Amino acid sequence: MPGTTLGAFTSGRLWLAFGTTAVFEAGVMGMFSYLAPVVTDVAGLPTGAVPLVLTLYGLGSLVGVQLGGRLADAYPWATLYLSLGVLVLVLAAVAAASSAPWVLLAGAFVLGVAVFVAATPLNARVFALAGPAPTLASASNASAFNVGNTIGPWLGGLVISAGFGFRMPSAVAAVLVGGALGLGLLSRALDARVARREVSAVEAMACRT
Repeated sequence: MPGTTLGAFTSGRLWLAFGTTAVFEAGVMGMFSYLAPVVTDVAGLPTGAVPLVLTLYGLGSLVGVQLGGRLADAYPWATLYLSLGVLVLVLAAVAAASSAPWVLLAGAFVLGVAVFVAATPLNARVFALAGPAPTLASASNASAFNVGNTIGPWLGGLVISAGFGFRMPSAVAAVLVGGALGLGLLSRALDARVARREVSAVEAMACRT
């Protein structure tokens, strides 16, 4: 079973990777879904500024795709932790100071960079754990992104409906991305434990021979 396609899904570390993806995406989309009212109602910019903010996010995403591919290949964990850490800071800054237009404009660009840098090691992590099921694992990770796409805006809508205003989805998003960072740290700790067990097993076999 462990060597089969479905057997790959018995790995707790793989499911943890899916969970990290979902929580990360929930944070991103929880903020991004309500970006337009932040631009107009919080920062006080005209409606015509919304495409500008989205363009800055898009430019940041282009930079992020380029950086993510290069950095995640050489430094997967460092790239993941740094990008998620930057995301937490940017989301917190938007929640606290998005009434200042320059904070929002700069935040949109940095957000685009960090999101797409983080996406690369998140996907690579799933492939690393997929074993004989790379295609199914990749499809499942896409589903995890979509779970986040559903949960994030829902949570953002809840806090807005509760009367906390359009800033609060960014604060919730910062907490969620911080949770994804915590799951990433847990993933690395589990990898280290598995590696220690494998070394111990090899040493035990060597002693028997």
